Amino acid sequence: MLAAQIELILLITGLATAGALVLLLAPVTMMKMLFGQAPADALSLLIARHWGLLVCLVGALLIYAAYHAEIRVPTLIVAIAEKAAFALGVFLSPFRRRPTVLVMALADAGMATMYVLDIFRNKEYVSFMITYAELRRDRKRLLALTGLTLPEFELLLPAFVRSHERLYPPDRTMTGQPRRRSAGAGRTTVLAGPDQKLLFLLVYLKTYPLHVVMAELFGLSPSRVNYWLHRLLPVLRDALDDLGVLPERDPQAFARTAVPPQGQTRRIIDGTERRRQRPKNPEKQRAHYSGRKKTHSDKNVVVSDADSRRIDFLSQTYEGSVADKAIADQEGIAYPPGTVLYKDSAFQGYEPAVAQTCQAKKKATRWGTHGGRETHQPEVGADSGARRTFVGGGEAQPHRQRRVAEYSRRRFRFGHGGSLWVTQHSG
Repeated sequence: MLAAQIELILLITGLATAGALVLLLAPVTMMKMLFGQAPADALSLLIARHWGLLVCLVGALLIYAAYHAEIRVPTLIVAIAEKAAFALGVFLSPFRRRPTVLVMALADAGMATMYVLDIFRNKEYVSFMITYAELRRDRKRLLALTGLTLPEFELLLPAFVRSHERLYPPDRTMTGQPRRRSAGAGRTTVLAGPDQKLLFLLVYLKTYPLHVVMAELFGLSPSRVNYWLHRLLPVLRDALDDLGVLPERDPQAFARTAVPPQGQTRRIIDGTERRRQRPKNPEKQRAHYSGRKKTHSDKNVVVSDADSRRIDFLSQTYEGSVADKAIADQEGIAYPPGTVLYKDSAFQGYEPAVAQTCQAKKKATRWGTHGGRETHQPEVGADSGARRTFVGGGEAQPHRQRRVAEYSRRRFRFGHGGSLWVTQHSG
């Protein structure tokens, strides 16, 4: 209950504390009314004015902290020290017999107690919770955690708000029933604002952590993380669709993409993998194991615009063991007219109906020198008679002796990993 109403508590107590401004403006009148004594000299008057100013500033900090959670902890610590010191000083002095001063001391003691309880009971303060108010001032962290710059985040936020209102109208409950009371009643959620909800989604999609990690980062339980992800992911998808940046998922509809005036578009096709938990089922383990990445993963094929760097097409999701070319063949992507398609060796033999396909060729092994003479290192996998042998390897001794006799007139040199690479004299 205290954590849910802390903003209101800070606002009310801050306004009450800031009322000490009257000590700065009328120190003689206020000191005589409260303590029964007025400042007798210039020094006492200066101290009274200064005390009123300091207490007023503490109240202003409390009001500011009600709307800015990132400074709440240090503000509460300062307020606790100020109010506890005043209450203790009154209780140990003869002024405790004056009803007005005693009420002020008891009020300050109660405020300090509430602040202490809020610090220790509110998980938001004692955890490493990520907030948008904090990240928007640190643009490098925002970019690292979400993949978006601050202008991009602020461009996406209004579309996210509109999409959320369409999918979850404020006059409806979570189950879609008409509300009997206005929204906002009950306990305040940690993901209260739309900016915090969007940040929650983007951090998950960018870093893809476990739910227990997301729970620690955003002050939620793992079950609530799962709930919010399923609730908010459709909202983000709808917002991206409104902005016109959602990739095409229909391979046949991709051909109807708008063609630029120049008539040709450079596009890049590539496979992308994302790690997933290792399945317990042995068959699923083999299906999702990517030999290229040496991990279990899910795979998609994407087609991007080389000039705008935008993802224009996103395939369906496949197991990590499926080859990139096999996914492209299975999808049957129809490309817009005038497409110049760039691909890598993973799409060797993939020749769709486009204006032109371009594939980078592997660089030939350069000639080098060894021992003052030029030598040539054969390509890996080439049947040139030059083989890789290991000292103390697992080959049978007779076979090794035959190979040594075969290479008796060739020079050996060490390659990577402590093995021996066979090289031949150029002359």
